[in-house]
Amino acid sequence: MSNRRQEQGQDIFSLSHYTYIVHMHLRCTNESSEFVLTTQEGANMTIENAAGQVIHSLFDIVLMDKVSMRWSSPPTTFPAYQILINAHCTRQLPATSAQLTALEYKLEQRIGSICEELFTSVHIVEVVVKFLPTEEWERILKIR
Repeated sequence: MSNRRQEQGQDIFSLSHYTYIVHMHLRCTNESSEFVLTTQEGANMTIENAAGQVIHSLFDIVLMDKVSMRWSSPPTTFPAYQILINAHCTRQLPATSAQLTALEYKLEQRIGSICEELFTSVHIVEVVVKFLPTEEWERILKIR
């Protein structure tokens, strides 16, 4: 990562904000392949845009780190997909444990609802929102 991008990252995720990691893992199946017939890249972009909008509604600043959708079923069954969403997010105020749980619930409900419009069935495996100490975020910036 360039020094300028590191500076931007440090400005965006400054000490005046509290940084969090958002991680979601979903399993989806699709009896009709209408949505997934688009390119894999197009499908990833659709999921990334939808998830990004939801996450942006809950945090001040969002850096979508990774959104991936991969096929995970044998060819004899309905197409099944693993969807992973990872983001780094900031809020000006710290979140209590109860607020983190509420954020996880909102993410599960909102992103799950969007996926239900795209897929026949949706199983949310995991939703995690956790605080990322400043030192850890600075280490991540240096690695990139």
